Amino acid sequence: MSAAYAEAVDLGRGVEVLALLLEAYWLDGRDIGDPEVLRRLLPSVLVEPGALCTGDPRREWGYVVSPAREPLSDNAYHLLRRWQQRWLDLGRPGPLTLLGPAGTLTRAEALEAMVPEAVQGRTVTEPSESRRADHLR
Repeated sequence: MSAAYAEAVDLGRGVEVLALLLEAYWLDGRDIGDPEVLRRLLPSVLVEPGALCTGDPRREWGYVVSPAREPLSDNAYHLLRRWQQRWLDLGRPGPLTLLGPAGTLTRAEALEAMVPEAVQGRTVTEPSESRRADHLR
C-alpha cells in the first residue's frame, strides 16, 4: 500500500489515491497490500480517459507496484525510504497515526480526520485480527 501511495504522490494523485485506499481497506475490507487488488482499484484514479500512450505503466494501466510489492519508479522508491526513515525517527508510532495541532489521533479517528467525506454515513471498523494477519503476509 505504501509503495502504491508513493507512486501516486509522484504522479500528483496522492490525495485521491489515499482516499481510495483508506476507503477500500477500512470500509470495504479489501486487502490493499495485494498488488492484484491495487491493479483493480487504482486505474480509476490514475488513468486519464483518452490519455496518449507514454510507455509509463503507471499512467496507462494504473500499474504502480511490482509483484514483490515494491514501487516501480526511482522517485517513489526514494520517497518511500524517506517516509520509512521519518517513521523510525518518530519512534515507530502505531498504525494509522495522525499528528496535528489537536494532538495524536490513531486508527478510526485518524481516518475520519483525513477523509471525512469517505466515511459520512458509514461506520468505520477496525479490521479483524484475521484480516490484519492476511494483510501482513
